[in-house]
Amino acid sequence: MKIKVLLALAFILFCLPSYSQEKPDTIGEPEEYDPKYVDLMEDSLVLRFFTISKINSLMIRDANDENQFSLRPNENTNLGFGFNYRWIGLNLAFNFPFINNDDDIYGNSQSFNFLLYAYPRKFGLNLFLQSIEGYYAENMGEFDPNYDSPTIYQRPDIRTGALGGSFFYIFNHKKFSYRSVNVQNEVQKKSAGSFFLGGAISFIGVSADSSIVPTNIQGQFDSSTYIVDANYNEIGVFGGYSANIVFLKHMFINFQFTPGISLQGGAIQTSDPRYDDVDRRPLAFSVRASFGLGYNKARWFLGISTSASTLNLGKSLAYQYGRVLVVFAYRLRAPNFMKKVVPEKLFGH
Repeated sequence: MKIKVLLALAFILFCLPSYSQEKPDTIGEPEEYDPKYVDLMEDSLVLRFFTISKINSLMIRDANDENQFSLRPNENTNLGFGFNYRWIGLNLAFNFPFINNDDDIYGNSQSFNFLLYAYPRKFGLNLFLQSIEGYYAENMGEFDPNYDSPTIYQRPDIRTGALGGSFFYIFNHKKFSYRSVNVQNEVQKKSAGSFFLGGAISFIGVSADSSIVPTNIQGQFDSSTYIVDANYNEIGVFGGYSANIVFLKHMFINFQFTPGISLQGGAIQTSDPRYDDVDRRPLAFSVRASFGLGYNKARWFLGISTSASTLNLGKSLAYQYGRVLVVFAYRLRAPNFMKKVVPEKLFGH
C-alpha cells in the first residue's frame, strides 16, 4: 500500500526500566553502575528536538568486472520532537515542504520507518520495520554515455522492505553508558568503552516491475543480476566496540564499530527464469560504524552523530543505509501527575 502523507513517523521508542544500585531491575538483580563514571537521570523528564537525514542506497554489483549500479530514494530531512520519562518515550518527525522541494528532479519516494527499542544498562533490544517505494539512479552516466537529461533517471516501481530485530549485551555496563548518547537519560562523566556481542534476525525484500538493471545498460552486467524480485532471510551474530571519550568536562566523542556475519537464505527471480536463484549465497557479511560529537551536562544535551551500514544480499545486491542526526535535549523535573501515571516499573516488582 502506498503511503501518501507529509507527516512521517520516524520512529517510536519505548525504554524498559532500569534503576540505580539500590533498586532492583525487572528480574530482581541489583543494577550495578559506577557513579564515578555515570550519572543516572532516568527519573527526569527529557524533552528532545532533533533533525534527521537518512541515507539509503541500493547497489547492483557485477562480479565479473566489478561494475556497480547505484540507486537511491529521494530522502527527506525531517524535523522532530520527543520525550523520555522512565521506561517510556516517543519521537515524532515531520517532513516540511519548504525543506524538501526537489521531487521534480529526483522523483517522489514514499517511506515508512518504525523502530522500537529498549536500553536497560546491561543490554539493548531493537525491533524495526522499514519500507521505501521509489528510487532514482545515482550513476547512470557512468554506463550510458548518451545519458543527458535534466531529469534524473527514476524508478518509482522499485520497492524495498525490511523487518527484524537484534539483541546485544554490553560487557562494561558498570562504567560505559550506551544510553547517554542514544536516549539522553544518563551522563558519561569519565571516559569509558565496552565490547558488546549480540545476535540478529531479519527479513528483507526487493521488488520491481522489471529488471532493476535498466535495459540500456544490461550489456555491461551479468544476466544473473537482472533481478526483478528477491526475498532474503538472515540470522547471525555481531560484535564490536563502542566508547564515550569525555574531555573538557562535558564534551564527548562517541564511536562504534560493529562487524557481523549471518546465515542467509533467499528466493530470487530474474527477468530470465533460467537465472532464478543463481545469485543466492549461504553467508552474508555486514559492517556498521558510527561517530558522534556533543556536549552533555546535567541539564541539557547537544549532539550530532552519523552512522553508516553495509548489508550484502546475495552475490550481487548490497544495501547501504545510514543517517545524520542532530539532537538537542533538555532535562527537567517531571510533573507530579507523570509520576503517578507512569510507574517506575513496567511489570511491577
